[in-house]
Amino acid sequence: MIKVAIVHPSLNVAAGAERVAVKTIESLKELGMSVSLFSIDKVKWELLRNGSPITLPDKELFLKQSNIIDSLYHGAKENLRYYLKMLLTVYILKKIKYFDYTISTHGETFNILVDVAYVNAIPLMIPLNDVEEWFPSLRPIKKIYTRIFKTVRPLIEKKTLYITNSEFMKHILRDLWDINPIVINPPVNVGKYIKLSGCKKRENIVVIISRIKWNKGLNKIPLIAKHTKGHVKFIIIGSSIGSSKSLVNYIKWKSKVLGVADRVKLFINISSKDALEIVSKAKVYLHTMRNEAFGISIVEAMAAGCVPVVPMSGGPWTDILCRKQGVYGFAYKTLNQASIFINNLVGDYNLWKEISENAVEHSLKFDEKVFKNKIKSLIKRIF
Repeated sequence: MIKVAIVHPSLNVAAGAERVAVKTIESLKELGMSVSLFSIDKVKWELLRNGSPITLPDKELFLKQSNIIDSLYHGAKENLRYYLKMLLTVYILKKIKYFDYTISTHGETFNILVDVAYVNAIPLMIPLNDVEEWFPSLRPIKKIYTRIFKTVRPLIEKKTLYITNSEFMKHILRDLWDINPIVINPPVNVGKYIKLSGCKKRENIVVIISRIKWNKGLNKIPLIAKHTKGHVKFIIIGSSIGSSKSLVNYIKWKSKVLGVADRVKLFINISSKDALEIVSKAKVYLHTMRNEAFGISIVEAMAAGCVPVVPMSGGPWTDILCRKQGVYGFAYKTLNQASIFINNLVGDYNLWKEISENAVEHSLKFDEKVFKNKIKSLIKRIF
């Protein structure tokens, strides 16, 4: 039996990268392989189940019982040290033939010690562009990663096979990192959301689903709301972390200053059931983060019948909308343009209905079954 080690810092973040890890484990198990999961902290599997069955690895190995902080802005040095320790351990175990292959499903950190690396976002080794919407405090962390990466990389044979989640990311990795990855879009539980697409009782609601983090661009929402029609409501469904409070306070303050406090509402850490109910009533899904690597929440909303309005950058534009304006949704360059698209969609039922139906059908291309089939095909070929 082929023995494979999966390496991921923490699955308790329960975001897109963690879905990649879970579905990769599931795919390998279905191929009859033995899978061991290495992480910094003990996995809270109930966070990942979210009402759906989940395939567990054969072995789970971790360095800490307590959760690591879900942020790059706090405890970064400690988490980096733990992650390096874990990667080196897996690397050595593979050298002594304890594992046949190693896979990192968090390839945006260190990945040159594994056989396969799935890159979910712009790697920490790639310098930030001045227009990137990140906290300035992230820059020192990236410098640390870059320094260590440049020191270690020449010492190790370059045999890692890279996979990434979008054509957008492929171009970045090819142009700035000199590698040519395979593109496999991340898994989306389309079936969970497509049941909502038939809901006819739609309201003039624009829904936003995101972790409450400054780099997500949520601070723009009051400005977009200011220039939309007065009967349009904006509902932000978010999960919070330690640094979320300042952003929540800013959104509330800015909404009040702009006179849209009655139309911009935040629902923090609500249940999945309540979130689905809101999505089923919404007409539009708004995405605010520029240069997002992919954007799973966009596809989920499309499957539910919402028409996406996203920045004309990153994976949402290149991979989800396929660079087609007004077919599966709309992409904006300015906040004013985003407002215009929203006004048009809530004001023209036939326009909304046509694009909503296109979006639902298009979302099926990103179903988790498609991801698993592609991963299995690749693994069988290279293993």
